[in-house]
Amino acid sequence: MMSAAAPRLAACFALIALMDLVSRVLGMRRVLRLAHRLAGNGGAGSDPRLSDQIADRVATAAAFYPRRALCLEQSLALYVLLKRRGLAAELKLGVQARPFYAHLWVESSGRAIREESDLPLRLATFSGLGA
Repeated sequence: MMSAAAPRLAACFALIALMDLVSRVLGMRRVLRLAHRLAGNGGAGSDPRLSDQIADRVATAAAFYPRRALCLEQSLALYVLLKRRGLAAELKLGVQARPFYAHLWVESSGRAIREESDLPLRLATFSGLGA
């Protein structure tokens, strides 16, 4: 379907580092704004295979990142990379009250990427995390 290729590992690593730095220094609102700006307006296509390949690259880069790259950094990087390749991507935030737990992930065409399929059922979800 899509002719785009998965990004290089170095690009994933750099994007994770950027999201980590901006979130720690400038906070959640600004890192979300940056992610939306970097992602651009593209992103309506669907290619589950390519989406999974990109998610695998992001996860591999996160494994080599010297700090612990959590769901925030990985999801923001994945969101940007998917959108820049013309793939549908939406950031989702889910929380549970007790014990408190919050998680950020990316969905593409209604499918949570690299997540358990019942994740949205276990958490109160919020979508449309604005710029």
